[in-house]
Amino acid sequence: MKSLNLFNHWIVKCMIITALGFNLTSCKNENKKEDDSKDIANKFNDAKFHNSKEAKFLVDATEISFEEIEIAHLAVSNGTNDNIKDIAKLMEKDHNEMLEEMKKIAQAKDITLPTEITAEGQKERKRQAEKSGTEFDKHYCETVVENHKKAVKKYMAALEDCEDVEVKNYATKTLVTLRSHIDQAMSCSLAYKETKHEPENTEKTLDNNMKDAKEHPAAKTVTHSNVQKDSEGKKDIIKKDKDKEPEAKK
Repeated sequence: MKSLNLFNHWIVKCMIITALGFNLTSCKNENKKEDDSKDIANKFNDAKFHNSKEAKFLVDATEISFEEIEIAHLAVSNGTNDNIKDIAKLMEKDHNEMLEEMKKIAQAKDITLPTEITAEGQKERKRQAEKSGTEFDKHYCETVVENHKKAVKKYMAALEDCEDVEVKNYATKTLVTLRSHIDQAMSCSLAYKETKHEPENTEKTLDNNMKDAKEHPAAKTVTHSNVQKDSEGKKDIIKKDKDKEPEAKK
């Protein structure tokens, strides 16, 4: 009888230990971040290439375009005025063209690209979707400006780091389009009179960054949509905004 009790006690201990181990494993799995499309692409490229700057750039650039397309699609539906919708349509069109061009380059070089927006991009889309009215419009324009400033830095880094001529040419001409997007979004933001004004040195930095890109031969073959001059667009946006203001009491 005594040995039976000892055996039962041993069985119970084993069951408790197994249960604890299972719970710990479950907790680890729940806390573990699942690889998204970008992570998977980077792993495939790391296995195929040795620290390829071209592969890293194309993966990052693809991620940027996926996010811009997602929030632009949202702005086309939820924007409160035609100016916002027009800018969003431009972003959606140009970034889709960028994706197509990057896919062709990547396919020719056996580079794996992400196939969908990242988890971080989904969070940004959710933040945008939670807003409405003029708050939605302001946040969209500000997000486009900030995202494109980051994009310009990545594209400029690619000109310095990448050796592949085709990738460098793509980065060069796309920089022109990205800067046009910044100009459009900043004009939109200024129309609401609440967007933070960009410091003068930031504008000078962006202008200097773009100088080489604009003079590069590849810049003359830009295939993305042409954008109207910033000053002209800004006047139209601000004029429409003023038209909506109630007349002052006499």
